[in-house]
Amino acid sequence: MRILRSISDSLKKFLNLLVPENIPPQAKMLKHTCLVVLSLSLIGLFTNAYLGFPFQLNLIIACFTLFVAWLFINMPLHDKYNQTSLALVISELATLSINWFPNGGLFSSTPYFFLLLIGFAAVTLTGGYLWGAVTLCVTSFAALVGVESLYPHWVTRLEINSFQLKLDIILSIISLGYLLAWFISAILKTNQKRYAQVEEASKAKSLFLSQLSHELRTPLNAVIGFSNLMLKQQELPEAQKKYLESINVNGFHLLALVNQVMDLSMIEAGKIELHWQEVNLVKLLKEIDDVVSIQASEKALDYASVIKVDKNVIEHLVIHSDPNRLRQILVNLINNAIKYTDSGKVTCYLRNDEKNIYFEVADTGSGIPEDTKNAVFEPFFRLEKHHQTEGKGMGLSITRSLCDHLGYHLELVSSSAQGSVFRVLIPYSPRV
Repeated sequence: MRILRSISDSLKKFLNLLVPENIPPQAKMLKHTCLVVLSLSLIGLFTNAYLGFPFQLNLIIACFTLFVAWLFINMPLHDKYNQTSLALVISELATLSINWFPNGGLFSSTPYFFLLLIGFAAVTLTGGYLWGAVTLCVTSFAALVGVESLYPHWVTRLEINSFQLKLDIILSIISLGYLLAWFISAILKTNQKRYAQVEEASKAKSLFLSQLSHELRTPLNAVIGFSNLMLKQQELPEAQKKYLESINVNGFHLLALVNQVMDLSMIEAGKIELHWQEVNLVKLLKEIDDVVSIQASEKALDYASVIKVDKNVIEHLVIHSDPNRLRQILVNLINNAIKYTDSGKVTCYLRNDEKNIYFEVADTGSGIPEDTKNAVFEPFFRLEKHHQTEGKGMGLSITRSLCDHLGYHLELVSSSAQGSVFRVLIPYSPRV
């Protein structure tokens, strides 16, 4: 074991000398590839000499081997990795073409090396270089097979049990296997690294937004509080009163946006807090009515909450939930319906069946196109026709995320030109 470790350490040190760690990944990959090509070319030269191949043939192969060695020494060629890889492909393609006829042609190990060469092109080349190299390899292979079919006597047939054929096949399969294994490993490492970078950036963004939102809420609360106090003064001139009302309304609007950003950042960071307790749904719905009915009346809309629950259940309609988050879900949906409804009515239904409770918010607004039914739940998504309406497209995204955290299901169950219906499904077991 010690001897093997010593040999392994020595090989690693030797490879580090030939291929330094501080060079770019593309250059490192090409240098390692050049080493493999050089090794296989040298093995091929010695094998050809042992089998008595013509000296002129070995001399041409040696020239291509020297060209690969030159590429290795001068790697990378002014950071032109595609050009360097293409030069390697052409060099190996020329060597394979020279070896095609004396090495047994189609029924030998040479086709395996063509496959290996195409695999190398797929790993190292990009864009037009990749397709150009693959086309060149396939065209050359087809041409060699065609010439062999026309002049079969040009091919030196190898015996199935010959040492040369077995050695070439073993070397090509080993090379192809390691190339595929390296390729998959490189993809996985790259994806893991990028995923870690994206996760880190997302956490940093969420933390920044959370801290920023927290810092903004304090001065905003002060602006809203002091404007409320000043509005209570009786001696204010009418013009100043209008200015204060504008400050107050816009302060509340800005605070709502800040709260939405804070909720979104907490949800993305997975730090949202839930406080579970018993919640009476009928009582909660009546509390919500008092809040949203004022907003509906300002737009001259009819708002109503309709309870369609079995009489034997209505007195015991209590669930274990976070009342603040559930209230936020329903208020968001109702406010959204009011915001995008110009005339008609908005209705919140409370229904039940044997296993579930449903809150359904229906409106008579302009509706949502069928092809955007899923997109409406994406952060910052807004329909073209709603761009003039205030808001940033965060409400439905936050609402669905809150539902997911509570174990509920939010969906858009109906949409038409006459309005939309959003449904919140809450699992429920009636109390006996």
